[in-house]
Amino acid sequence: MKQGEELLLSNHEHDEQSILCQLQKQKTEITNLTKTIHALENELVEKDAKLDLFISACQELKSRVDKMEKEKIEEDKMCMQMNIIKEKIKHEINEQIQVKSTQLEQQNRQLTLDMRQENNINNVKNIEKLNGIEKEMKRSDQTVHVATRNSNNKPLTKVGSKTNDENNTMVYNNNNTTHSATASNSNSTEQIQNEMRDITDVWIIGSSIIKDLDAKKMYQYKRVKVTTLHDKTVFGATKFITSGKVKAKNIVFQIGSNDIEERQTKQVIMEVENLIQQTKECVPEATITFGECLPRIYKDKLHTKEYNERGHILYLELSELCKETNCHFIKYDYIT
Repeated sequence: MKQGEELLLSNHEHDEQSILCQLQKQKTEITNLTKTIHALENELVEKDAKLDLFISACQELKSRVDKMEKEKIEEDKMCMQMNIIKEKIKHEINEQIQVKSTQLEQQNRQLTLDMRQENNINNVKNIEKLNGIEKEMKRSDQTVHVATRNSNNKPLTKVGSKTNDENNTMVYNNNNTTHSATASNSNSTEQIQNEMRDITDVWIIGSSIIKDLDAKKMYQYKRVKVTTLHDKTVFGATKFITSGKVKAKNIVFQIGSNDIEERQTKQVIMEVENLIQQTKECVPEATITFGECLPRIYKDKLHTKEYNERGHILYLELSELCKETNCHFIKYDYIT
């Protein structure tokens, strides 16, 4: 009996120890779990804080982007307004320039008309003077014939209080006056004829592209001249016009192809404007005509393309300039 009780007691003690060990393990596990939970909570708190910082940074960045977009939209609006204002100013300036140019053209036309009227009046006066001189010449011829008759007939030796010698001297003087009148009349008519002969109907001025033109085969009853410039540029044409050699009713310019080879189109157009002004001043009664700049073909295709593009721009601007300055423009439809 005692041995059985001892065994029971030992078993109970062993069970209690095992239970205590298990409880101790569970406590340690619970403490470990609480520590890991606290660590996880701390990590979550830190991550939440970082996330809040990131969200605030994103919001600030978004506000900056929105502000920049608004500023850009306002800047674009300002640019559009500035462009509109510039276009308005440019349009107003162009209108003012056109008004002034039309006024100047009208003044120039009025001046040319006045000059023509004065020339016509002077020509009429000269014709009247010539007619008067012719009438005086006829009268003097009649007096000469009367005087010679009186000198031949002896009963008519006295005309008034004059003697035969005086009548002879009168005949001599009348002959001198008739000769001087006819000489002055012939000189004036010769001058008018020479001036008319000096005026050419059509004068073609250009670069070497016109050197093969035959002036004699163009018109049958009109005077035509073809001048190949030594300086085959717009400046050379201006220099030739200002030399005073050109007197023509119609002037045709075939130039510009050599100029766009070396300079920009705007510079060439400015020189053409100067050429038109100088031509109108030197030959005010002539009509001015410009021929289209002909295309060229080079070995280098890129060079050919660039040259022909500049030639097309010159064609557009030159045709517009001819409209503004009342000049004629020729387009070669079957060449270009």
